[in-house]
This record gives sequence, structure tokens and C-alpha cells, in this order.
Amino acid sequence: MKKYRKLLPLIILIGVGSFLRLYGIDWGEGYFFHPDERNIISAVSNLSITKGNLNPLFWAYGAGPIYLIYFYNLLMGAITQTNLMEFSHYMISGRLLSATASIVIIPFTYIVTKRMLENNSHAPAISLLTATWVTFSPGMIQFAHFVSYEGFLTLEYLALLLSCFAIIDTGTKRSYLVSGVLLGLSIGTKITSIVLLPLVILAHIMRVKPKTFSLALRSLLSLHLISTFTVSALSAFLISPYHILDWSGFTNSLSYEGGVANGSIVVFYTQQFIGTIPGWYQLTQVFPYIFTIPLTLLFVVAFVWSIVSIVKNAKNLFVNNQQFYVFLLVALITLYLIFHMLLFVKWTRYMIPAIPFMAILVGVFVSTLEQKFIRNSLLTISTAWIVLSGLWFMQVYERTDSRIQAAQWVKPHVQQNKTIGSEIYDLGILPTNDIFPTSRITLYNVYDSDEIQSPSVEKMLSESDYFMVLSQRIYKTRLENPTAYPNGNALYSTLFNQTDGWERKASFINTDIQCAWWSLNCMNNIFPPDETFFVFDHPSVYIFKKGE
Repeated sequence: MKKYRKLLPLIILIGVGSFLRLYGIDWGEGYFFHPDERNIISAVSNLSITKGNLNPLFWAYGAGPIYLIYFYNLLMGAITQTNLMEFSHYMISGRLLSATASIVIIPFTYIVTKRMLENNSHAPAISLLTATWVTFSPGMIQFAHFVSYEGFLTLEYLALLLSCFAIIDTGTKRSYLVSGVLLGLSIGTKITSIVLLPLVILAHIMRVKPKTFSLALRSLLSLHLISTFTVSALSAFLISPYHILDWSGFTNSLSYEGGVANGSIVVFYTQQFIGTIPGWYQLTQVFPYIFTIPLTLLFVVAFVWSIVSIVKNAKNLFVNNQQFYVFLLVALITLYLIFHMLLFVKWTRYMIPAIPFMAILVGVFVSTLEQKFIRNSLLTISTAWIVLSGLWFMQVYERTDSRIQAAQWVKPHVQQNKTIGSEIYDLGILPTNDIFPTSRITLYNVYDSDEIQSPSVEKMLSESDYFMVLSQRIYKTRLENPTAYPNGNALYSTLFNQTDGWERKASFINTDIQCAWWSLNCMNNIFPPDETFFVFDHPSVYIFKKGE
């Protein structure tokens, strides 16, 4: 009973985290605005076990979560005697499974932190606080509401780290095989997870404790290590077999996806990253919003402290397991962040899996502070800040979606014989399609408006009585880069400056969610959030009308 009483705060925290992740899980009222969600669920829809088709034709990530959603719906449909093999059912199930993975991350964060602080008197409190930070992280809450891979990856990485600790502590065949399976699951979920392969090697070296460099190299030929990587390869194949079986499909996609990632292919959804600085961008425009400003700053300090501590105690690294735990944690963070930060694309989602590990490192660092006042002050401020930030962010699921609000405004205010112009590729137009004649709605390719044979600004504006700007995805880059996008700049300058007879008739603003007190109002707009933090689930929408 005493043991359960000690776990009561964690159980309550898991309950709170469950509410934060499951409340509003049906956001969007069935329109499913997020294009990444649609891509994943379209891949699920490609599957049919009755037709013998298990190739999802999806290469951006692995197939693990796709199969999970499909077979989950197949099982639940059989149990409930209902047909759940439809797009909308897949979508809700996918969100539920993402939320479930995010919920399980909370106790895993607690367990990893406590494991790293085994001999520290502050272990119970610090472990609970790191789990609290993960529970209320706006980024973790947001991505639990998406059909996304990030929750599954994060959970797999946490489990992999624990299995590496087991290799260090016991060195049993089982610990190696479990690590192999988890590494394989990670790679099968997202092939770039292969960058974490050195973790298993480092854990193995710590276990065998070779006295010379040559012995360390020889230890890499260990049967344990070879079997680990064999199991890893097999697990990855079983999770995502068509990356091998449909090799041409995979390699063709890889060529495109690789070009998008490294910037050699610049497409409409990556143009915002032109001229951004790797590392600095994430530290100023991603983490302050998904992990809060205080914890981001504390992470930077903790990371520097850990590097200095590791270098300073390098001679004792193979003596103290706890010290090597820190080294392994820092290695994971470094391997993950360096790979993803250096990419041309810097989407918010890439940084989500780093959050629990950053929280754990901050917790370990703060636990070493001897000044009680400083330690408690840092913990109190950081915890209060992220708790209030997470609660503030929940407004996303309280409010009517701005794109639905815009459609509701159009219905009584725009006559059916008028014309509406808007931007192609933006799913925000879907609610308006349901209440206004689609023949009177024209979606212009504003993304390529500066290319040859693209519609002119004059054409777009002359043919439209109203113009709907559905998100910041296009106009921000056009307004900020008039030289690169002269036509796009002219279009949005005309609309937002309300010139040539155009005036703003309605606005549905959500910037107060991310640009609030907890982000220091977007730091006076010096470091605004990465647009993928808000354009999918709470964009601001503007409707302009041309004068008679």
C-alpha cells in the first residue's frame, strides 16, 4: 500500500496527461485539415488484407504505425461488429493511438529520470517534475492530437535508452536482443532512426570496459553485438517490409524526399526555411513554443554542463555507471539533434521526440545544484511556466476552428453569385466548399505565382469579389521577400494594405494562443514560431472584399 501511495502523484499526472491529450481529439469537426494526417491515412486506406495488398505505398516514414492503425481498426471492427475500415474511422483511431503513445511517454520519462538519479535524494521529486514538463508541454499536447509518427518514435527511443541501461547493468543476451528489437522498431518507424545505432555500441563498450582502443574495436565483433544488429535488421524489415520488397518505389521516393530535406528541391511547404540558420532556428523559433522559454534556456545550460562534466570526468567514465548514463543520454540528444537540426527543413515535428530527453537532462542538471534556493526557484518557475502554457494551449480545442468560423461568416455575408478567390493546396477551403457553390470558388496557385505561365496578380484580383487567406503558409514569405516573390508580394500587399479598393471584412485570429504571455508575446515578434506550429490546427484566417 505504501508503494502505491508513493506512485499516486504519478498516477494522477498520467490521468491529467490523458485528459490533455484526449480532449478535443476530434478537432476540425471531420474536415481533417492537416495534410500530413491525410497522407498517413491515405496510406492506411491503400491496405486490404482481403485483397492481399499490404503495400501502403508510403515512403516518407516507415509502415509500422500505418499497419498498427489498420489492424487496430480491423480488430475493433470485428469486436464491435461494425465497419471501421473507412477514412474517417482510420483518422480518429490514428489520433487515439498517437494520444495513447504520448500518454505512455509520461511514465517512461519518470522511469528514465529516476533510473539516472538512483543515488540522488532528489530523484523522486525531480522524476515527477520531468514527467510533469512532458505532460504539459504544448508540443507534446499538440502532436498527441495529430495522426503522427512522433509519439511512437519518442516512446521507442525512451525504451531503447532503458534497454541500453540494461546492457550496461547486466550485459545479458536478453538485454542485447531487446535493444536490437527496439532499434529495429525505431528504424522501421522512421529510417533516419539509424542515427541512434551508436547508442547500443556505446552501451556495449561500457559493459565490456576494454582497456585499450584496439580491444574496444575487437569488442565490436562480439556475438552479442552482431546478434543485436541482426535482430534489429529483421525487426525493421518486419515492421516496414516494402521498403525492401518495393525497392524501386522506395528509392524513387527517397530521391525526392532527400532533395526536399536537404534543400536541393524547394517546394511550397519548405520556402519558409530559406536563409534560416540550423540550430539557432530551432532554439529560437521551435523549442520556446513546444517546450517553453525557461526550459529551453535551462536545456542549453544543462547541455553545456553535461559536456564539460563528461570531458572533466572522462577517466572515470567506465567506472561509474550513473556517469555513463548521462553520457548515453547526451549522446542520444546530440545524435538526434545534430542530424535533424542540420537539415534544410526545420519543421516543428522533427523536434518533438527530443522533448522528454531534454526534460530529463534538465532534471539531472538541476539535481546537481547545491544551492537549495536556486534549485527550487528554477524548478518552481519552469514548472509553473510550462503547466500554465499547456493549459493556455488547450484553447485550440476549446474554440471553433477558424476555417469553420470563416465559412460560417461567408454563408450570410457573401451572395451566391459572387466569386471567391483563395489559395490552392490549403485544405482550409473545405468548410466553405460545403456552404458556397464550388463553381464560384477559384483556387489560385499563389505558391508558383512568380513562375512563367502562372496567373497574374491582376487576374487573381480582377476575377475575385472576395479573397480568403486561409493561413500564414504563403503570405508571410511573400511579404518578407519582395525580390524573390514580386508577384506574390504584390498580391498580399494589396490585400493586407487594403489598396486598390480591397478591404478586410472579417478576421478570425488565433495568434493570441502562441503569441501570449508564455512566449513573451512571440518575443516581440523577433523570434516568431515556426509556422508548422500553428497553420494546421489554429491558423488565422482573413477575408477581403473588393469594393463595388
